[in-house]
Amino acid sequence: MQSNLMIFAHRGAAHLLPENTLPAFRRAIQLGANGLEFDVHLTKDGHPVVIHDEKVNRTTNGRGLVKRFTLKELQQLSAGAWFHPRYSHIKIPTLEDILKKVVHFPTLLNIEMKNTLIRYDGIEQTIIKLIQKYQLQQQVILSSFNPKSIKKIASLDDQIIGGFLYFGKLDEPWRMASELGARVIHPPINAISRDFVTQSHEHGLLVCPYHVNHWRQINLALDCRVDGLITQHPERVRKFVE
Repeated sequence: MQSNLMIFAHRGAAHLLPENTLPAFRRAIQLGANGLEFDVHLTKDGHPVVIHDEKVNRTTNGRGLVKRFTLKELQQLSAGAWFHPRYSHIKIPTLEDILKKVVHFPTLLNIEMKNTLIRYDGIEQTIIKLIQKYQLQQQVILSSFNPKSIKKIASLDDQIIGGFLYFGKLDEPWRMASELGARVIHPPINAISRDFVTQSHEHGLLVCPYHVNHWRQINLALDCRVDGLITQHPERVRKFVE
């Protein structure tokens, strides 16, 4: 089972390079990830861009909500100077920038739609149209903490896997995931057990926990026989697996 484990690098190799940028994604693959996890917002003019926060303040030299910037304005910002001056030339990537890079490779993508605190009208359709353009439906999990977004995915393209993300511990979360049409469940690592994974599998769900970073967390995930995991340290997971 471990040989086909989905190892998603959380925002790329974010401990070594500016998070959610093309250099961080390339480095994560070099470290042993076979998948990338990243976050998508929409710009003022409707372009899906890869950045975690609702505001650009933390990871760029700009200030304000992502949705207040046009794509052209966003790409004038540095997405790397905050990490180190040597990365000041790095820009916020668009979703299309990433899809273009992976279209000829077997890299898996776990795309989180950041539409919980801020609702972006049509974000599901916008992202799915791009995935369809590059025919990457079989390589994508489209996830969200927003149940309404997950429910939309199957109606827009039933080839794309929906991922049910949630915080804390829920009673029988596999039931809610199934009701939403999700095919992957993303629990926090401290919520899983062997029974949790078994129950999820019995409901036809793959299990891919997040925040799997420390050795004991990696050991727990593999001992519970998860199908994948989201980690800030893909090199640790790869070493553990091998």
